[in-house]
Amino acid sequence: MNKYTVKPRRPLTSNFAERTLKDSIAAKKYSRQRKFAMQLQKILKQPAGALAALGIVLFSAAGTYAAINWFNGHVGVKTDNSIMSIDISSCKNAWLPGFPDNQDMHNVQFKILGEPHISQADLTHDLLAQCEYDAVTDFYHGKQETKNIDLHGSKILAVDNNAVTLSYLLGGKTMSKQFQLSPDATFYNQGVAAKMSDLKVGQTVIFATAGQTSYLEGTDPLQNITKVLSVFITQYDTMSAPVGGKGSSSYDAKNIMPLDMYNRLYKK
Repeated sequence: MNKYTVKPRRPLTSNFAERTLKDSIAAKKYSRQRKFAMQLQKILKQPAGALAALGIVLFSAAGTYAAINWFNGHVGVKTDNSIMSIDISSCKNAWLPGFPDNQDMHNVQFKILGEPHISQADLTHDLLAQCEYDAVTDFYHGKQETKNIDLHGSKILAVDNNAVTLSYLLGGKTMSKQFQLSPDATFYNQGVAAKMSDLKVGQTVIFATAGQTSYLEGTDPLQNITKVLSVFITQYDTMSAPVGGKGSSSYDAKNIMPLDMYNRLYKK
């Protein structure tokens, strides 16, 4: 039976439920929607060729959002300064740690625990990274020759002949390692077939290794891995994805908590 272990689910941090709630949450209003609409209207007046050349990046008070992505994912984040409501229903295999499998992905809710908390822009970015990680997972799942693999969010540090040096996260710490490229290694650029010559230092990627990695606590899952089977150039840094990062997903650092969990722990 083929092993497919690209999305291990990790428990929340041990002190997750013990965080002290702050006495009050500072009021903060966002003008993102109005400015977003104005920028969109302005950009849509440009010639079609100009839009393609620009890659269509929209700027708003809340941050930077990609209007087009290769995986057709859309993320909506709203806040009333107490609850963050999220719609990730358009994403492939939409799922978030701390929520049940049958969670309605049209309306995922987080309780804001205090200030400072993750911004709408940063949460949107993280969730888009998650969407892309899931889309890459789905992409590789359809490849007969690469079903027995593990996937790792990464960034290219160096490219040298038939080797590539990659960074990855382990327990919140950035690691780096040089890997040899398998003789029959495959390369993709946002879903399109590519070549090794397309790999550049600084690119964010997801790389595939043979399914031999171990996720035992305190060990580097890539310590015994020497070869990379495939490299997929991504649009987002998937090391920051809740699942793709394998350890960077703790909500306590972002000062938010799944609403159902908050209600169970603190509601009387």
